[in-house]
Amino acid sequence: MISLAESSEDALKTFIGTLGKNALVFLPFGVTSDDGNFASKTISGSFNTAGNIIITDKEPFFSPYDIQVPNAFNAEYKRVKSKSQYADYKYSSVMLPFGLKDVRNGNHTDYIGNVTIMKMNTNNAMSDVDGEDESGAGALYFHALDADITETVGNTPYIFYSNEIKMPGYIFAVRQNGALIKATPQDHVESIYYPAEGFEEGYDQISTGSYKSESHTFTHRGTYSGAALDKTVNVLYFGNKSFQSPYNLKGSKLKIYPFRSVYTYDGGTIQSKEGFNLILGDNPFDDEVTGITEVSSDDRSGAICIGQGSITITAGQTNQYTIYTTTGTMVDRMYLEAGQSHTTHVPSGIYIVDGVKVMVK
Repeated sequence: MISLAESSEDALKTFIGTLGKNALVFLPFGVTSDDGNFASKTISGSFNTAGNIIITDKEPFFSPYDIQVPNAFNAEYKRVKSKSQYADYKYSSVMLPFGLKDVRNGNHTDYIGNVTIMKMNTNNAMSDVDGEDESGAGALYFHALDADITETVGNTPYIFYSNEIKMPGYIFAVRQNGALIKATPQDHVESIYYPAEGFEEGYDQISTGSYKSESHTFTHRGTYSGAALDKTVNVLYFGNKSFQSPYNLKGSKLKIYPFRSVYTYDGGTIQSKEGFNLILGDNPFDDEVTGITEVSSDDRSGAICIGQGSITITAGQTNQYTIYTTTGTMVDRMYLEAGQSHTTHVPSGIYIVDGVKVMVK
């Protein structure tokens, strides 16, 4: 038995080497170590480090206390490319025990990379089809963090998009000096997910959407323990470049690694062989637009004029505009300068023009 309060620096390093890769050692007041993943108790009862906290991907993590990393040191996490076919992967589901500072317009940059941080749209976040994907895949819709959000929150799941990575062999990497490692929540101790059931006030990781006319509520949940879930569980997980249903798996279990997240949902089971593409933007098949209009206008579109067998768009802003059928087939896509008009000839029917439902006779 090693008495940590009396041990030498080498004995401390030997001790932690016998534990798991993400093991944290909490030292009593008056004992410090500048080696990674040690935390010393302060006179106030909190815990600080005298070195970096290095978190290893795919290894379970647990901290019973908050740990303050001084500004001179970092908390670091890197997402491993586990298979060669993942070489061009950009998206990742992730939950980390520390927040990232200096987030600007949804982007976090440090000297090892740059990521865009996203959340699922709050409403109308799912469509049966992705109009630009001929495979029949559906779509889930996301947005980058709002411009007024300058920090992420530890123990909160997000979706990352890797814009740049300067470390070969990884999908993304983040490093934050002066990070606060947040204590692992009690409900994650008792459940593979966090949050397990209830939510803190203001928690905004809940979204709604519909699939094949059935409404669903999605809850973003992360895990530090990892899990092997029965494939009948109502979750959507990110894999193979899109969100998938476990029903598509060949085996009987869905394996989730630590630091990943899934979307649990209520209602009937969502089964899609082709999965759901991740789309950054609004759902063009706007379930909330129920009225069928002959003429509609807004600041972006300017005017949508319906003629006999035609749709004319006059651009209010320089932008790309789209016309879809109600089944998700793209009819036309155009880039218009502000004030420019374009007419598309179509058969009679209902169409979705830049998010607006219209009827053509």
